[in-house]
Amino acid sequence: MTEAARAGLLLPHRSFTINYEFAHSFGALDWIVLAAYAATLLSIGYYYSRRQSTTEEYFVGNRSVRPFIAGISLFTAISSIISYVATPGEYVQFGPVLAFVAMLLGLPFSQFIIGRWFIPVIMKLPITSAYELLQNRLGLSVRRTGSLTYIVTRFIWMSVILYVSSRVLIAVIGCDPRWGYLMIVVIGLVTTTYTLIGGIRTVMITEVMQFFIMVLGIILTLSIITVKVGGVAAWWPRHWEPHWPSQPIFSLDPTSG
Repeated sequence: MTEAARAGLLLPHRSFTINYEFAHSFGALDWIVLAAYAATLLSIGYYYSRRQSTTEEYFVGNRSVRPFIAGISLFTAISSIISYVATPGEYVQFGPVLAFVAMLLGLPFSQFIIGRWFIPVIMKLPITSAYELLQNRLGLSVRRTGSLTYIVTRFIWMSVILYVSSRVLIAVIGCDPRWGYLMIVVIGLVTTTYTLIGGIRTVMITEVMQFFIMVLGIILTLSIITVKVGGVAAWWPRHWEPHWPSQPIFSLDPTSG
């Protein structure tokens, strides 16, 4: 995260910038909510672990998960604390980053194509994972290469996610940064536990719950910011802010810029 994202929320408003500093007021009620949230995740994992009798249920939910749940869980799975906190912070700090904007505009189309044509075909195949499909079509070596590549990239990705999550919690709670290591361990243990014991159905259910929590957070955040800055019109900058890098150049010339 940038210094601006860590220090507070910078919002462009006409010809000046409003800086709302984080208020470190993480009290007893906040701890109770956080503990209840973790307990709920573990309880969901335990509930579905008692209903499992086959590996088919554990890995693919008996292929009977509702499309509504599967779709929302897929959306939540590709989101993270980076999508939720760090990316908006980068927008605020560096202005409209065209690469990010292009990626976001392309997501609805890619998700529609994947959900409409790819997933239904894969779900009809007698396989447990996509790596079986790789082996059937391209051989065992390709399957192992694909599996190893995915594991390595996921380890790196999860490490970054856990680190960023700990930094966000430190900023919100206002505690000693050295507690970040303990936070990483606790978050990792809770997530690993309910996923390991509950299987894919637990993962989907918890991700649906997390989706609605994120949406509620977005609505509340936008509402508070709108009230603070004086209306929806203040969302849009009137000029290129001084702390943003140089303005983007629109040109077909590859040597420009």
